[in-house]
Amino acid sequence: MDGELILNNDDKNDQKELSMLVDHENIKHLFYMLHGQLDTKTRTFSGDIEIEKQNIIELAETIVRILNAYHVDTYTTQVNIGFKNNSRTLSLEQFRLEGWNIPNKTIEISLKISFLYDDRDINGSVNHSIYIRFSEGLKPGNLLQLLASSDSEKLDNLEEFMSPIFCRTDSVRDEISQHLMSAVEAWHDSQGKIDTLSNSYKFFAKHKYKVAVSVHYIPPIAMTFLLCYATFSAIELFSPKYVPAAIGSIIIASGIFLIFSDKIGKSRADKIYRKLNTAEGKSISFNITKGDEKAHKEIINRNNKLFSDSKNIMIWTVVKTLSLSLIAGGLIEVIKYYVMTK
Repeated sequence: MDGELILNNDDKNDQKELSMLVDHENIKHLFYMLHGQLDTKTRTFSGDIEIEKQNIIELAETIVRILNAYHVDTYTTQVNIGFKNNSRTLSLEQFRLEGWNIPNKTIEISLKISFLYDDRDINGSVNHSIYIRFSEGLKPGNLLQLLASSDSEKLDNLEEFMSPIFCRTDSVRDEISQHLMSAVEAWHDSQGKIDTLSNSYKFFAKHKYKVAVSVHYIPPIAMTFLLCYATFSAIELFSPKYVPAAIGSIIIASGIFLIFSDKIGKSRADKIYRKLNTAEGKSISFNITKGDEKAHKEIINRNNKLFSDSKNIMIWTVVKTLSLSLIAGGLIEVIKYYVMTK
């Protein structure tokens, strides 16, 4: 029984409530998800790596060498490569020989090696496996589907779905399991990093809030200095009895100018923040099919355009603010010269 909704009548308040009967198997799977099963060991790894066809082959060969060191000679290797609308499951040799000249974009790859190991404790052979999954991670829609699913066994895979790289060993002795996990970790650390963002873009994207705030306050700060300059100039231009009226007029006008300049700065800051925040940096980048190569180039071009637009908005805001300030200051000086020489 997956679960059943029943009406619960409360005699005290005569209100109907909904209750759910949950199968004890679901509770068991939830417990295993949180604590792990006795014969299963898992480890997750961060992404930020680029995976090519040869990388998968090297990882599989490394695992096989470790198994051979433990006198494991019987094993099967499967590689599953998933695309948007379909997937393919191949042996390692088929995966090696495949040209992958297809337009499909890789979504995830999984590597599973099943093998027999002679267990002296039971005086027989036991089925073991190591499973490694590479994915861009769990999407919000996948999470909702997983939580709403009536299949309780899918709960066991929550950690797998949420991690960009997930490694699991089933029914494997501790010594062999630790050796295999260490090999996967060493392989992971040796992989090339994703290069979809330039160093400058990474810096600005990391500090996008500070950059946006700085751009926001450039026009109001420039306007404040300009108004202060206009105030001091008014003291020089007008006779003492007209100075208060002139300063009062400047103060009233300053409210309008500051509100206007603040709106301009906020508008520029919002544009910069959105563009820096839109940069696409994936946890894992696949470079196996022609579609992967095309998608990788598109991401780089899109990120470069976003950074270029952000930089242009920033430069244009500074240049425009300084230019208008200089022009306004020049006009004040012209007025001062005209009044004083008249």
